[in-house]
Amino acid sequence: MAQLGGLIASALLKVVGDQIGSVLGGQIKLRRNFDNDLRRMKETLECVEAELYLFVYVKVSRKKKLAAVIPFLTTVHKIKMANKMKTMREHVAEITAQHKAFNLMPGAGANKQKVTDTRVTTSSTLQAQIIGRTDEEEKILASVSKGITEQITFLPIYGIGGLGKTTMAKLIYNNNSQFQDYSRVWVYVSQTFDLNNIGNSIISQLSGKTSQDTNREMIHIALQKLFAEKQKILIVLDDLWEGSDFLLDDLKAMLMVEKASKVVVILTTRNEGIAKKMSTRPHKLAPLTNDMCWTIIKQKSGFEDKDDKAKLEQIGMDIAMKCGGVGLAAQSLGYMLNSMPTSHEWESVRESDIWTLSASDSEDTPSRQTARVHPDDVTLFTMHDLVHDLARSVMDGEILVASEDGNLGGSNCHFALLDDCNKRLESPRIRALHFMDSAEIGLHDAAFASAKSLRVLDLSQCCIHKLPDSIDRSKRLRYLNAPGIHDATIPNSITSLSKLNYLSLRDSSNILTLPQSIGEIEGLMYLDLSGCSGMRELPKSFGELKKLVHLDLSKCVCVCNVSEFLGSLTELQYLNLSGCRSIGNLHASLGVLSELQYLNLSFSSYVNCRKTKLFDVFTKVEHSNLSSSHSCLKQLPEVLGNLNKLKFLNLSGSYCLKELSWLSGNQKSLVHLDLSKCRGVNYIPEAFAGFTNLQYLNLSACLRYRLEESPVCQIDRLIDHISTLSNLEHLDLSNNGDAICSLPESLGNLRKLHTLDLSHCNITKIPESIGTIDSLKMLYFKGCWLLSNVPQLSASSISLPLFGVHAGDGKSSSNLVLLQGMNPVELKIIQLEKVKSAEEAMCIKLMEKERLQDLTLRWTEDAQRFVDDEVLLEKLEPPSSLTTLIIQWYNGVRFPSWLSQLPNLTWLALYDMKHLEEWSASDSSGANDLRFPKLDCLYIKNCPNLRMQSLLPRAKRWYISKSDNALSSWGECTMSDTSSPSLVTTQLAVADCELPLHQWRLLGHLSGLTELRMERCGDLTGTPEIIQHLSSLNGLSLTGKEHEELPKWLGELTSLERLCIDGYRGIKELDESIRKLTKLQELKLYNCNSMSSLPHWLTELTYLNTLVINFCEGIRSLPESIEKLTNLKKLKINCPHLKR
Repeated sequence: MAQLGGLIASALLKVVGDQIGSVLGGQIKLRRNFDNDLRRMKETLECVEAELYLFVYVKVSRKKKLAAVIPFLTTVHKIKMANKMKTMREHVAEITAQHKAFNLMPGAGANKQKVTDTRVTTSSTLQAQIIGRTDEEEKILASVSKGITEQITFLPIYGIGGLGKTTMAKLIYNNNSQFQDYSRVWVYVSQTFDLNNIGNSIISQLSGKTSQDTNREMIHIALQKLFAEKQKILIVLDDLWEGSDFLLDDLKAMLMVEKASKVVVILTTRNEGIAKKMSTRPHKLAPLTNDMCWTIIKQKSGFEDKDDKAKLEQIGMDIAMKCGGVGLAAQSLGYMLNSMPTSHEWESVRESDIWTLSASDSEDTPSRQTARVHPDDVTLFTMHDLVHDLARSVMDGEILVASEDGNLGGSNCHFALLDDCNKRLESPRIRALHFMDSAEIGLHDAAFASAKSLRVLDLSQCCIHKLPDSIDRSKRLRYLNAPGIHDATIPNSITSLSKLNYLSLRDSSNILTLPQSIGEIEGLMYLDLSGCSGMRELPKSFGELKKLVHLDLSKCVCVCNVSEFLGSLTELQYLNLSGCRSIGNLHASLGVLSELQYLNLSFSSYVNCRKTKLFDVFTKVEHSNLSSSHSCLKQLPEVLGNLNKLKFLNLSGSYCLKELSWLSGNQKSLVHLDLSKCRGVNYIPEAFAGFTNLQYLNLSACLRYRLEESPVCQIDRLIDHISTLSNLEHLDLSNNGDAICSLPESLGNLRKLHTLDLSHCNITKIPESIGTIDSLKMLYFKGCWLLSNVPQLSASSISLPLFGVHAGDGKSSSNLVLLQGMNPVELKIIQLEKVKSAEEAMCIKLMEKERLQDLTLRWTEDAQRFVDDEVLLEKLEPPSSLTTLIIQWYNGVRFPSWLSQLPNLTWLALYDMKHLEEWSASDSSGANDLRFPKLDCLYIKNCPNLRMQSLLPRAKRWYISKSDNALSSWGECTMSDTSSPSLVTTQLAVADCELPLHQWRLLGHLSGLTELRMERCGDLTGTPEIIQHLSSLNGLSLTGKEHEELPKWLGELTSLERLCIDGYRGIKELDESIRKLTKLQELKLYNCNSMSSLPHWLTELTYLNTLVINFCEGIRSLPESIEKLTNLKKLKINCPHLKR
């Protein structure tokens, strides 16, 4: 980490020096001022050192795994003491001030972001300025020569930022001896990876004409033509960041050439993973030697023109050693030293404290403590490229990611992501440990017993039968997340963890009590016991947890002595007692909780009180939830009107509440108010006048019972006052029946309204002013049966993703045209029968909506059409980006040709098409091997007339229901090896089929089938030919239809490993043929009511490890021989008459 500090300084010194020089009007005096500035920067950099240490990811490919370790660290950070938070904010403010004062330029941070890149590179270079790369250049050229016999050669050059990758690429690019007869192309790729831009840039440079084509296929064709014409091409792709396997494969495919051409691709990247994906022999750029760094510093600092060179040389060589072999650092230092004529100034740089960042890892330093910052209260910075790369390289040795082979290696690692909590950890210096994907693996004590320095332990993905007694060995533990413990007790040893800040035992419903000495964990600040429904009381020492800030007892339905201890927890800021049925006298116990900010008493015994003065002391409360389905609160105190920090208030279900007089207080801070189901309240319209910042108001089901005046007058006055809430975004007036029959025009004054819910109101008319609210996006009218007309909404008032086509009587077009300017990711268009012309469908230009991925097209069953379905569907051609397509109640006989031209489609569902007869997925030549190349699932339901006139696309998973012809018509097709789905399709589900099994001709073309599910199918009598096609099955599921016997061919499926039988109510015993399934590992029986016992030969299935028997009411006992199933790991039985 000491070198990290030096390199951070190196990257920043030149810019900082220039800015300080500007402030001093060109008089650069580093004798004192610069050294002090560097020292202050060093101190603030120390403050973010912990964040670099904790939050910078190691590799792009590990982001998902690391996200599991890092986020839970922040939870403890949220509850740090106020003085540390204040200190951190001061540090952040100082960094911000320096950022502005020195005008530092943002660089690439750990997160991908859209940036304006100012370091666009070109192929030009000055050979005389390149130092120390001759040998490496020759090595790279030799590597290129070895692969140049291939049609295309990829040679990645990788290393951290600043090492000289671009410079090396320029040397190769300008090497005339090796590439004299090559056409050369230089493309600066940058963080924004755009295949079209890359392709167009290559085309423009090779052809000499500007290319701006947006069609990927046309770009590929143009490249192939130019490659064939030029024969030999050298391409440099500089600064590649994209790590997606799919995009990199697309890049390779775009550059592929014919046999007659030779293409050499040199690419530079900072990421070793990207380099290895592009080539098996990437070149890692080595750091410069100290002598080379010194040569660069001499060149950039004007060393030869300075006095006292002998003394400066020794100082300069010392500085060069601190560069760590990074050419950019040496260059930056050289530029800075150029303006420093004296040895004293050079010494001030060499001796600066910024080179000595602490690398101590024995204890948390104050700088690392600053990482404990609330995520909602943090200023985000982007790192310089060099700093980012260096931080990543430092973290490479900090994180241990273990596989199933064991928790090995990483003796110096501080963070561990393990996938087996039953194996021993061999890394004693681990500080943070997280087990992943271990939900079915029992926690073993040895999993973390050796981690004596452990600070963070996350067992949230483990199966915790019992928390180990040895937990007390981790004396430094500060964070323990152990939800869902199966045991009834927590070991007493946990109370010796005096440094523990965070403890979560949530959802441990079996826990009956906490350790009696729980109060000895004096540093505990966060305690989550939510869902510990078996716990009946808290130990007497609970009140000793004086530092507790966050307490969650929600869903602890049996705890009865909560109020006895809460009065001692004076630091509490968060208290959740939701669902606690026996809280006790809260007013007496909570009177001293003046720091409370979050209070949730929803569905607790408190809301059954008829009156309370509890809020008298809660002057800092921001969030209060008093909701319930049966609240008995009749009155709330006037003091609520003076809670100036209250932002969230939920009183839903307070049906006994009569008055809202406290609402007349100055509630300018309130943002969210939920009064739904407060049906007993006598609403005074003026009460809402003071809520100038209110964004959410819910009055659902609360107006219909308490109207003192005529409904129209009362509601109009109420809405008039609500319409003055200029910041309101969400208004819920649903479920008010006859209380809302109309709405006043003043509702249109809510210019920020986003959502309006009028569902189940007996409104007959919507005010015209609604159409003038440009911000309105969601408008709900479900159950408004009396509503006959809706005014024309503004162009922005579109319900997305669900869009209902609407066309008024006498109008020549529908509202479908409103989709013209939309480009959503998901779109569901319903009621397509209301489209009045095919031109409307053409107008929305669905094919040009490049962001669209999920599309549903739905007509209404048996509804009258204005436009023929086949004509309309042809005009609704989606873009090639589409991944999911659902079509329902289409009345056409055939599909348009575009349905077979969606290359990115992964999910295709066809529902309720009674007239559909033909679907061709082939082109005019009959080939379909390139159609739907990514299709994963094909779902066909209730298409009874659909016959396969030519081959359907090759999907991995098929589901066919009530579409018998789709199974039988395959024999009518001409099959070929290149177009058959046999090797691709592995899963098939067939439901509600009346066709006899021997007519399922589709099975003859699925030789790669491994999973078959048959649900409620009729005749399952098979023939030898059909059964032979099932020989590859590993899994079979049979759902019966009052069958009295199992298929006789079951025993012939000798490769079967999983068998599920459900709903065969007529069978009395398992068929004898099943004993031939010697490879069977999993057997599940459901709803086989006539079955009275299991066969004795079941023990012959020696590989059986899972046996599940559910709702088989006839089974009253198990055979004694079942004990011989020695491999049985899972036995689950739920049979009501089974004897114990």
